[in-house]
Amino acid sequence: MRKLNRMLRAAGATLAVATAVAACGGASSPSTAPTTATSSQQRLVAALTRFSGCMRSHGIPVPDPNPQGVISGSQTLEQQYQDTPEGQAALHACQRYLQAAVRQRTAVQTQEFRHAQLLFARCMRTHGIQLADPNSSGDLTLTGIDKASPQFQTAARACAYLRQGARQIEIGG
Repeated sequence: MRKLNRMLRAAGATLAVATAVAACGGASSPSTAPTTATSSQQRLVAALTRFSGCMRSHGIPVPDPNPQGVISGSQTLEQQYQDTPEGQAALHACQRYLQAAVRQRTAVQTQEFRHAQLLFARCMRTHGIQLADPNSSGDLTLTGIDKASPQFQTAARACAYLRQGARQIEIGG
């Protein structure tokens, strides 16, 4: 489910970038920019709606996205289902819908993302949180770590600037 949350954030960020580029005009003419942003947003919402429906069909109560492509409560759902067999099975079955909505990272972006996540994990360890290094894709495993503990929250705030760098790489920024 951690991958789910990362993909949902990336999907929302991708939409925000597309909308911002269209709003600024970019190289497109004013008449084509809104259409591009709208079709991009429509594709995102459609893919996320299919994802939500698939997750529900597998027993995970994921609501449909709003018109901006945001699925409310995704972090709460992640916390509730990330370590369950049902959550893992549903994510595996429905992941293709997220992949349709989210641009995949290049090999260089993946390497940069993993490096940023590695720096974040090291920072967390210096603050007393035993967070393992990220996997080859850059994903961190938080299984067995109490994310609600005051120590984790303090460490996460102290290391947040490193996480922002990872998120920018994640969306191609």
